Amino acid sequence: MILSEQAPHFCWKKRLSHKFYCEKLIQEIPPKPAKKKSRKKIASENVQELPIEIRNRIEELNGTNTQFLMSKKLYNTDVKANNNRLSMPENSIKCEFLTEAEKKSTAEQQGVDVTVLDPGLREHSLVLKKWKMNSVFVYNLIKNWNKVVSENHFQKDHELQIWSFRVNTKLYFVLNKV
Repeated sequence: MILSEQAPHFCWKKRLSHKFYCEKLIQEIPPKPAKKKSRKKIASENVQELPIEIRNRIEELNGTNTQFLMSKKLYNTDVKANNNRLSMPENSIKCEFLTEAEKKSTAEQQGVDVTVLDPGLREHSLVLKKWKMNSVFVYNLIKNWNKVVSENHFQKDHELQIWSFRVNTKLYFVLNKV
């Protein structure tokens, strides 16, 4: 009997007398290579420093407590006009950025009024809300998000770094296009 590379699958179906041949072939099969890191993890590990123009603008506003929140690859739902939101899954956010009062307000009807600096350093007034989507909690920047998308020509698969900072007690976000 000639054993081919298909033999291990074939042998198990034959009688036990072929067991020796099957075990020998299985021992010779090389192990599977280790899985590569997912693209999502790699993107989140490549935190870049904010460009000098953005740091200068934060300084002009007397901004404090600048924090990196997450890297975000834009999905269709982030750029479709009928959705009008940027979603940020809570489990992807790298640090605490909300006060206790803001945490409560994001889950309530009104949300939290925030200012967003887009990559062109234009200021936009948006609302931050927290929704439960399926079994995951997601922060969403809503109301006027479509304006941010159109002015910056954001498209599916564009990558952003999202940062937060404070001016006095007001919450700001910075979008840095990677």
